[in-house]
Parts: sequence; C-alpha cells; structure tokens
Amino acid sequence: YFERLNVWLEEDGGAALRLVAGSDCRPGVPAVVPLAQAGGFREAWESGITLMVADDEQLARVPRLPAQWHRHPVLRTRRFAVVPLLVQGRPVGLVSVDNKPSRRPITRRGVAHLELFCQQLATSVNNARLYQETRQRERDATLLLEVTRKLSSTLELDAVLDLVADGTIAALGCV
Repeated sequence: YFERLNVWLEEDGGAALRLVAGSDCRPGVPAVVPLAQAGGFREAWESGITLMVADDEQLARVPRLPAQWHRHPVLRTRRFAVVPLLVQGRPVGLVSVDNKPSRRPITRRGVAHLELFCQQLATSVNNARLYQETRQRERDATLLLEVTRKLSSTLELDAVLDLVADGTIAALGCV
C-alpha cells in the first residue's frame, strides 16, 4: 500500500518526535523534530485523528512547515497520511506514510489498513514501556533489599553511614 513508512515516538513529554524506525531511519536524516514545528504531524498529534492528504486542496489546509524543515526527507512530501499511535486516548507516537517515489495516490482503504496496524503498534509500544518501568522498579527494589540487609548486619555508625551513602549513590545511578 505504501512505499515509505516511518515510526515516530514522543520525546520530552510530547514536545518532540523521534524517528525510531522506518524507511527513512538512516544516518543523515534528522531524527528529532519539535512537534510545534511539524505541520501535519502536530495536527494529527493534537487531534488524535488520522490526517490524510491526497490532493492540493487538502494540503492547503495543513499547517505549513517552517522553512528549516522544508528539506527534511520525511516531512517534504505533498501526498501523505499521518496516523497517531494512541494509548487510552493519549498519543505516544505517529506513523507517517507516503508514495513519494512513484507518486501513486494514497487511498482511504490503504489508510484504514494502516490504522489497524497502528492500533496494534501503539499497544506494543505501551507494553514495552510498561515492561521497562517494571524492570526499573525491580532493580530499585533489589537495591533497597540489599542495602536493608547490609544495614541490619551492623550497628557501627561509620559502617551504617557508608552503606547509606553507597546505597544512595547506586539508587541515583551515579556508579
């Protein structure tokens, strides 16, 4: 259905998008785009609704890109679709597609199939984030258990202070 597909995930609490996978994810392609300057990406992000641009009339309604993004290989296209990745109604990323090389039209049917894929992708992205958070909590709990064990093994003040300092440094990731 589409010749180019790119996956963007939120960064900085939704202030920017990072290109994380896709046909244009390669060295030399700017990977981070501020959402405030991302034209149609921003529209799809804020509305939570797929943006499909299939003709000049639709393109004229899309917010224009600032000049510094006119040469970006992903953003520089006139016929495209942008599908938000939503988790519980909140955007976590976007998928952008186009047929720029061949200039084949973007079809509503193709976009409908893409939306189904994006629902599954959003769920997978969320599951990966939840897994990462769970692993971090497990590491924190393990560290706390180790420090508690060591603290209960001595009553010597200097040793207790050293254990507290070492545990704090490890918990903050300063090691």
